[in-house]
Amino acid sequence: MTGPYPPQEPNPQFPPPPPAPQGFPPPGPQPPGYGAPGSQPAGLQPPGLQPPGFQPPGFQPVGLQPPGYAAPGAQPPKQGNRGLVVALVSIVGVLALLCVAGIVGVFWFLRDDDTPLPGSSSIPGLVDYRKDHPDWLSRDHRPQEEDITYPMTPPAGGPHHPVWQQCKGDVYTAPIDNGNAVHSLEHGAVWITYQPGLPSSDVEKLATRVRGNDYLLLSPYPGQLAKVSLQAWGYQLQVSSVDDRRIDDFVERYRQTATLEPGTPCSTGVTATEGG
Repeated sequence: MTGPYPPQEPNPQFPPPPPAPQGFPPPGPQPPGYGAPGSQPAGLQPPGLQPPGFQPPGFQPVGLQPPGYAAPGAQPPKQGNRGLVVALVSIVGVLALLCVAGIVGVFWFLRDDDTPLPGSSSIPGLVDYRKDHPDWLSRDHRPQEEDITYPMTPPAGGPHHPVWQQCKGDVYTAPIDNGNAVHSLEHGAVWITYQPGLPSSDVEKLATRVRGNDYLLLSPYPGQLAKVSLQAWGYQLQVSSVDDRRIDDFVERYRQTATLEPGTPCSTGVTATEGG
């Protein structure tokens, strides 16, 4: 015996309590800041037990930041320059259109009122066989000795002879072969004809326009009704005065541009006249 009382036998009806888990704090006062496993520090409620409207200090709900608010350390979004580029391109385009309009306006203002601009309305009195009678403008070659009949006087296109009349600013004082002259039109020449009884001073005014200018030729034409007639391939203009400004308009517009064979020359053609 070690004490005044003998050891007691275990009572099977009251087993001893199980030993405390290892690491479980012993009973008694705990050190500051100590909390048992699963315990909740003072002042914090378990999830779902906070009072309505409770928010921890400094809490900001997601998506409810005030305008312009940025989280600490966040970089402000960079502003793109796409709008500036679009504005600059628009300004440049407007300035370019204004420049083009100004240039066209200057040319229109400085032009002679009697001179039509390229692409403008047709020359008054112009006959356009290409539009009205394209079937008259066959390009067939006929034998040189054949006398070809044309539906317009003088002819302004159609079947012709194999050789062309030289048209390097040539001034013929006698009639020339129709078929040769029409071949010259195919090369891009403008053929100016006049009534044989035209005063010599008027003939010289026409000759001055023609002489030395490539793709032009001049000759008298018996039987034509107008004092002066101008022919290009598919186009014709007849006027009553050698001073008519439309003569220059016609030459400027159709010399070489009415050709069906670009690049073909007016040189090396025949220079013979009828009866000469």
